[in-house]
Amino acid sequence: MESVSSPQEKRSRRPPQHLVDYLPSDPHPLHQFSKKYQELAEVQESKCRRTELLEPQRLPTPPPPTLFETEPNEVGLFRRYTVLPSQDPEEENTIHHVADAPTFVKEPATADCLASPLAGFGPTAQEVVDQPQARPGITASLFFPFLNATVCQLMFWYYSLKNLTLSALDQLVHNVILAPDFWCEDLEGFSAVQENRHLDDESINHLSRTSDSVPWLSSDVWKKSSVFLPLPFTCKTYKSENHAPTVQIDFYHQNLVEVLKSGTMDFAAKWFHWHGFQLYWKPSENEPEQHVYGKVYTSDQFLELENTVTPVEGCNLERVVLLLMFHLDSTHLANFGTASLWPLYMWFDNISKYTHGKVNRFLAHHLAYLPSLPDIVKDQYKEVYGNTPAKGVLTHLRRELIQPVWKHLLTDEFKPIYKEGIVVNIKQMGI
Repeated sequence: MESVSSPQEKRSRRPPQHLVDYLPSDPHPLHQFSKKYQELAEVQESKCRRTELLEPQRLPTPPPPTLFETEPNEVGLFRRYTVLPSQDPEEENTIHHVADAPTFVKEPATADCLASPLAGFGPTAQEVVDQPQARPGITASLFFPFLNATVCQLMFWYYSLKNLTLSALDQLVHNVILAPDFWCEDLEGFSAVQENRHLDDESINHLSRTSDSVPWLSSDVWKKSSVFLPLPFTCKTYKSENHAPTVQIDFYHQNLVEVLKSGTMDFAAKWFHWHGFQLYWKPSENEPEQHVYGKVYTSDQFLELENTVTPVEGCNLERVVLLLMFHLDSTHLANFGTASLWPLYMWFDNISKYTHGKVNRFLAHHLAYLPSLPDIVKDQYKEVYGNTPAKGVLTHLRRELIQPVWKHLLTDEFKPIYKEGIVVNIKQMGI
């Protein structure tokens, strides 16, 4: 009797649609060019020569621009360049470069893991960590208002936990005592009460007295500036805004030009798309290609902006357009109380959104720290007008604060750079 296979063994089983996991896929790298556009350019160039021979009285048709096109990948995506870039930041990408989750299998440590969390605070912060012996005074003050790194870690551990448990004890051992910069000798004369007082208001006065040893104040990277806000009042008029009473507000910031330079020379520059391109999708050979949008450097507006960059006579350097993205939001500074700050961050949008989405890349650059409206605003407002400011007035002042801050950040040094560009040496990054 012949064995007959059951119909179930021949049946093709497919997983449900909601269980199908499509992995991110990038177009093929730049060295895999398609010959289609090379042949098309040759055909159009030969037509131009033929037209010139048959009709010599007319001007020859200018040759079409050279296009560089990659081969479609497994899902039909390909790139089309008008300028061949010097590097392809996604050429060696794997699934680990575009996706990240605690449950994923981690790839072996590579050079991509060398991104520093201090990169966004300027070169001084990284220099202090890399070469502490060069600036010992600043190194000691990194843990202000505490005495040293050991005390700082111990107090941070205490305030990060509400109820001490067995897991808290494990954290004390592994995260504090076994830390490479934990030294028992530093705890001599330790007093929890005294260290706790350093976090109170008196530490602010201590900060003003010892500002020369604080790294973000003593360096030439972070600067302290002041802006003046006019105080409005209903039914009160002045000859001009300059005649209205004002309140002074201090804030800390970096030089925007220096942030641009350090950002392009940072380790993250290896992920920059220095030139834009058009992204297309071709489902099959018999179907037309479709333009795909999803990143700033693939948009038509960015490509048009690249075309407006005029070459400088006698300059053979690569000309690129830097995309800047800013974000401002309120940040609560303590578990208890109402202390808050408004950090102003800057990102370079020449990087893929997948790379931006990985927090361990540390791509945010700290540009400025704006204070919340201090109590002095209310006190001075009451002193001038006799009344405390209404809620609508405070909202208006918060909105007006960002205007003079931006005017201060967009310096006379930045304005010509915005129009004419700047030369940055990034050879140390291998570009």
